[in-house]
This record gives sequence, structure tokens and C-alpha cells, in this order.
Amino acid sequence: MSFSGHKHFKKRLRLLRLAEIDYLEGRYHACVPLLLSLLDGVVDDTSGHVGFFAQGSDLVVRDSIAAHETGLTVLAKIMTKSAKKTNESPCNIPYRHGILHGKELAFDNKIVAAKCWAAFLLQETGQKVMKN
Repeated sequence: MSFSGHKHFKKRLRLLRLAEIDYLEGRYHACVPLLLSLLDGVVDDTSGHVGFFAQGSDLVVRDSIAAHETGLTVLAKIMTKSAKKTNESPCNIPYRHGILHGKELAFDNKIVAAKCWAAFLLQETGQKVMKN
């Protein structure tokens, strides 16, 4: 993992390693909520006030494919889709509200977990660009 180069990611290394172990051992039910919460927290720490999933978060970084205006902002919008009904059908998108509020009941699969990792890695890439 390359997260140790940025102070806000470095703080989360212990939990990221646990999420990695859970992912590699197929415990997607454990790594998905953990990654969603870590993603929100690292963006909140980095921005100083707004998490990844908050309305009005600014995830655009100039000169970065990872944080292009059509990248993380759109991803955050998709992942924050509201969950009014309980869903028992398998999903392929890490819907934060549905997962963390117990409405999305079949999120525990490799596709959703991989997408959470991808979002986290994209955020980390965007932070490296902002730092340089």
C-alpha cells in the first residue's frame, strides 16, 4: 500500500491493513463498510470540513485525471444515492447510505469491495497531486 506518504492516509494504515486482510480473505461484509467510513474520514481530514459523501464537497483537483470534474465528484454522487427501501437483491455499486444504514442487504461481494478500494485509491492519487 502506498498510503503511508500522506499524513491523513498514514493515520488510517492500521484499519486499511485490516480491510485488506478482510478483502483478501473474502470478508466483503467487513471491508466494505470500513472502507466507506475511512474514505469519508480521509476526505474530511484533508478538506478540513467536508467528507467524501457530503453535499458540497469539492473533489476536483486541477491537472489530475483521478480528481477530474467528471471523476470523483460523479462517483461520490452515485455512491450517495438515497436508500428508502430495503433491498435484498445483490448490488454492484457501493451505495453508502444503503450499506451503512442497513438498507442494502446484499452488498457483501467482491465487485462492491473492489469499487470501494478503487474510490479510496483514486482519492489517495488526488491527494498526491494536490500535495505536489
